[in-house]
Amino acid sequence: MIDRLHKFYFGSLVNPKKEENINVDNYYIIKIGQDQLYIPNTQLTEDAKELLHVITNNSSDNNSKLNSWEKLLLNGEVDFDAQENTIQLVYLKSKNFANNDFKIWKNIMKESLSNILEVIFIEDDLIVAILDYKNTDKSFIDLFIEVIRSLDQDFDTLTQGMIGQAIQVNEKTAETYAFENQLFKKNINKQRNDQINKLSDVLVGIVSEEIKKHDIKTPKLSTYISESNEAKILVRLLFENQGNLSKTAEALYIHRNTLTYRVNQFYKKTGFDLLYFSDLIVCYLLS
Repeated sequence: MIDRLHKFYFGSLVNPKKEENINVDNYYIIKIGQDQLYIPNTQLTEDAKELLHVITNNSSDNNSKLNSWEKLLLNGEVDFDAQENTIQLVYLKSKNFANNDFKIWKNIMKESLSNILEVIFIEDDLIVAILDYKNTDKSFIDLFIEVIRSLDQDFDTLTQGMIGQAIQVNEKTAETYAFENQLFKKNINKQRNDQINKLSDVLVGIVSEEIKKHDIKTPKLSTYISESNEAKILVRLLFENQGNLSKTAEALYIHRNTLTYRVNQFYKKTGFDLLYFSDLIVCYLLS
């Protein structure tokens, strides 16, 4: 529908980019699914605008599934057969992502990952992927991240993300979405440009900030971590890799034995064993 109208109205624009500095007051804007068409007001009478309004509203029935997911997340409206489902939301934001590429990007995502129920472009380059949770396991999340990395190479983007919790589809789904969405937006600038966190990672980061805000410290440990960039990186990478020595050594580009030596040295200097998870958590919160 958008393509046909675009050909019909000379000077109309499909999904214009923000940097084009368009004065929206000069255009009649039609939205169908994730696409927008800007038609110059000079080409339309009021009757023509009314007719376009009726036509495009009718055509949106073809995207009822997508609209239903949007209504669920934004308004808590459960108007389709999904209330028995459990879903998981993945929040994504890509640097250098062009709106015009979204449809292609989305189709590749859905073709590559069978557990994706829908992918929605929300706002300000924020994308939400809705996963069928009952068929989602840890290996699927790893595959999901691999697909994102592959798409980053194809589209020359850098994607940040956050993997949310399991959510039962009902009228309260929107509350959970709003909470997770706010957390993701609030913490996105604290992530690496290519980092995809779990919700728990973000929450731990918030706890860490609160501890620092109230100046809760273990003096010797805090001083050692703050004054040694190597110790800080060691703690953070061990935590991000859940204490896995092999993965951490790979991330640091060092041999596993070298990593073990550094962990032992950390223990000798601080009394905190980074292979003991409670010790690792405390060190991470202070790093």
